[in-house]
Amino acid sequence: MSRFVQVETPEYVDIEFELSGIGSRFGAAVIDHLLIALILLSIWTVGYTIAITFGHVNIFGDSALWMQAVITLVSFICILAYYPFFELRNNGQSPGKKIFGLRVVRDGGLPINISSSLIRNILRIADLMPGAYGVGLVTVFFNKTNKRLGDISAGTMVIKDRVSGTNTSSVPPISEGGQLYMQYVVSVDSVLEFEWDVIKRSEERRVGKECRSRWSPYH
Repeated sequence: MSRFVQVETPEYVDIEFELSGIGSRFGAAVIDHLLIALILLSIWTVGYTIAITFGHVNIFGDSALWMQAVITLVSFICILAYYPFFELRNNGQSPGKKIFGLRVVRDGGLPINISSSLIRNILRIADLMPGAYGVGLVTVFFNKTNKRLGDISAGTMVIKDRVSGTNTSSVPPISEGGQLYMQYVVSVDSVLEFEWDVIKRSEERRVGKECRSRWSPYH
């Protein structure tokens, strides 16, 4: 059954998020790990092709240690950077999460930032133990907000994406709270910058991504 969590924003607006389930998260992880494996295979293939071409690697297995070290280092960086790169670039969505309609947000509903993405993904190593996300699955199962260790430490949660369809660049209509506020505004020129900031933060939590008010003169 779907589970929901409700958070109250600093603007005293209650927002309800639908939490992702174990099945959808595991499916997204499978896709992401297959893509990571494909990336690593490409790195090693290209690396050894270049090495053989320039005579640094013998086709019979006598390889230069420094070439192995370079390829291993690049592979390790790619593994660490995969999730933070896509989460920060796609507003909390890795390719696997995008396919399954999931998104990572911070506990208050705000978009994920650099620090929270790094923390949750560094601790992915612990969640993977002893294999196949053993620790992570157990933690998600017993946590009331479906969090693994990385999410608990980073203050993040994985929710079902609110944006329908494949076009995630569109922003849904402004919320009832924003409409109620704007009907008392005679001219948008009279709205102060800090007031636009309050509306912007409220809308970001509602849609689960960074956005700007359509009326704001402070773009």
